[in-house]
Amino acid sequence: MKKNHVFLVTLLISVLSFGQEFLVENFDYGTTPNDLHSVGSDWINITGGDFAPFVGYLATSLTMPDYESIAKGGSANLNIASQPGQFGQDLHRQLDPLFETIYLSALVNVAFVRTGGSDYFMHFNSGEYLGTDENFDPVFNNVNDRARVFVRDNGSGGINFGILSSGETADVSWDPNVYDKATTYLIVASYDTASGTSKLYVLTAPIVNEPAQANASHQFPGVVEINAFSLRQKAYGPSATVDGIKVVGSW
Repeated sequence: MKKNHVFLVTLLISVLSFGQEFLVENFDYGTTPNDLHSVGSDWINITGGDFAPFVGYLATSLTMPDYESIAKGGSANLNIASQPGQFGQDLHRQLDPLFETIYLSALVNVAFVRTGGSDYFMHFNSGEYLGTDENFDPVFNNVNDRARVFVRDNGSGGINFGILSSGETADVSWDPNVYDKATTYLIVASYDTASGTSKLYVLTAPIVNEPAQANASHQFPGVVEINAFSLRQKAYGPSATVDGIKVVGSW
């Protein structure tokens, strides 16, 4: 009877799983701070060289009650060593090719955004292999960036998040809500490969159902295959900590 009970529990857990998981990254790489590329072997350097600042690895986690699989391992740190607004190392994780509506979720804590500028710091893309660099590391080119998550300083001490499917920074669709720096939010971005629509949700706690209205959305027509997720450091990018990254097939 005990065996049947265990089987039933296992079956129920399987039935209640929420869509296919394509990537789960909790940054569980030990207790020593370092750069992420050195400790996380699955993260690929797509900048084609050793550009500082590196994407950092912190031995501490971001936390949010009820957000699963968090509070273990460490986290990723963008624009470390007080170097906001610099060009630096970009990393990505390879995914199996995806043609569907896919969702990205991550805990994000923004410490600094340059006033008067904004840039994106994570996104989906198609990773094109270019060969190896002088250290024989694989080099990829980010093409067809989609569901680009932006952040900007609102000029009054707060921040706004935005989303862009494709195009120029001036085309970003911004969430009008003002958020606090040094505060952890659950950022969810979706991309529909058929319509080219990217949507953004900014949450203070996980919710069961996808909201009927996104905080912001942007459409760029054209079917694009998604095969990578990227963390990006460029000019006007934020100093931010990212943790608990998930890429899944449904909310």
